[in-house]
Amino acid sequence: MRGDVSTKRVFRVWIVILTLLMSGSHLAASANSSAKSVELTGRIVTINDPEYHTARLNWNLYFSRYPLAIVFVQNKYDVVNAINFCREKKIPFRIRSGRHSFEGWSSLDGGIIIDVSEMKQIQVDVKKKLARVQAGARQGDVAIALGQQGLAIPTGLEIPPGISGVTLGGGIGLLIREYGLACDRLKEVEVVTANGEIIRASKHKHRDLFFACQGGGGGNFGVVTEFVYSAIPVGNVVMYQIEYPYEVLETLVDTWQRWFPFQTERLNSSLSLNPKSNSGPSHVIFGIFDGSQEELLELLAPLLAIPGSDLDVFQTVSYLESFLFFANFPNPPTKVKISSTFVNKLLPPEAIHAIKLGLDTAVNEKANIYFLACGGFMRKVPRKSTPFWNRKSLFFFEWEQPWVDDQQADQSIVWVENLRLALQPFLKGSYVNVPDFNLVDWQKQYYGDNFQKLERIKAKYDPDNLFTYELQAIPPE
Repeated sequence: MRGDVSTKRVFRVWIVILTLLMSGSHLAASANSSAKSVELTGRIVTINDPEYHTARLNWNLYFSRYPLAIVFVQNKYDVVNAINFCREKKIPFRIRSGRHSFEGWSSLDGGIIIDVSEMKQIQVDVKKKLARVQAGARQGDVAIALGQQGLAIPTGLEIPPGISGVTLGGGIGLLIREYGLACDRLKEVEVVTANGEIIRASKHKHRDLFFACQGGGGGNFGVVTEFVYSAIPVGNVVMYQIEYPYEVLETLVDTWQRWFPFQTERLNSSLSLNPKSNSGPSHVIFGIFDGSQEELLELLAPLLAIPGSDLDVFQTVSYLESFLFFANFPNPPTKVKISSTFVNKLLPPEAIHAIKLGLDTAVNEKANIYFLACGGFMRKVPRKSTPFWNRKSLFFFEWEQPWVDDQQADQSIVWVENLRLALQPFLKGSYVNVPDFNLVDWQKQYYGDNFQKLERIKAKYDPDNLFTYELQAIPPE
């Protein structure tokens, strides 16, 4: 299995590392070579360091990789040195920020991880409504720094993921209908390219590279070291959460999907489905509303009419308080398989029934199916103005099956794939930030008609394909 660290696999990894060491392509080589040779700088963790085991792991523990070293860069010049070092020594590398690459693509065996997580400064210009964010900041830290000033950018609803991966893949969350994606708020990026050049890209300079950074996915075009966002003034919102028993699943999904598309863009909504529980409710609708409690109660009427509904949370708070409330759930590193899609048309009864059958046959009680209402601002942005193609969708849809017992690994992966196969006739597209190595037409699923343009940009800035990873990296044209 892919996540097992068997004796054979560890042996193969160490053979790779020893080969690099014997060939002279190793960390010590730079110290004994000519003055012109590039050296790694930053905080470097190697296989001999006590923190190596912690430093090498990502959030999805199914993938257990053994890099030659992890370079925790402290500034953009450390990034330049790392890129030049790897290019000159012909050492493969990966770029990492928040460790949340679900398919393990920000790590590797026998190469170098360039980790930007210790570059995490955030500067907020309240007057200009601008946020200057280093690439290692977590999305939760960005939400807090902005929220304390009454500002926000669209992000997901978890604290740990890196803002880099979130933004570079698009960035969807509870502000999506009113304010769009994280990438829609980008003003400028600072990027270290394959030749070690530091470039500042925006709509006015290096427009093609800037385009690629608005949903083209991380790890493809360079190492982004800084983002500049146009922040949004946000006031109080009404946060709500409605709980439901397992038995109403099919009614709940159908009512929700027919309800939110016709609501004001000021209303944002998610639906989370879980296996049957013996200890309480199984499903929950939650979200925020930019308006009054009285208006929201009227809007929620169809959802509250479903048998067994319980309006568990209903409170006017600041946007930051709502973010912290919904983000405040345990999300420790785990072993998990996740997949995603978008839905452009209402799901018919047979599709909703397939979802119920999926949860009925989940591998364990940790399975989850999650929906996020789209439309609004996200839909208004032309599909070819950013790489994020799936803007016309009604809603985003992802499903996951975590496990603890390794005996359930294969079952969990099959469960995720079987649910996709059962729903395939009703699905359209996928989200590069929730990738799936089983997608055979990933180019179209993630990027639609934008893929060829991304290939051309890749050929311009990285013709030798220095920035790559397994299976779904964008190649040069």
